[in-house]
Amino acid sequence: MTDFAIEPEIRVRLPGKRDTLSLRSIDAAADFVRERLGRNPNRMWAGVLYRLEAARTKEDVEAANALRALLEAEGSLLTERY
Repeated sequence: MTDFAIEPEIRVRLPGKRDTLSLRSIDAAADFVRERLGRNPNRMWAGVLYRLEAARTKEDVEAANALRALLEAEGSLLTERY
């Protein structure tokens, strides 16, 4: 895995907290997903981690969109509306 910037960054609402997390790189996103998987194993999260870890070129940064979609589906993605 090669580290690439995620633009725009992914802003995450942390469960049970008022804090947020900004993911600005593929490595940071993969670390976040690994931590999530450690607490709650899930095939969808595992698939996102696989895509993030497989990122080798700037075009592969699209793997971050899979994380964005998953976070949006569970209501954890923060957008400028908030």
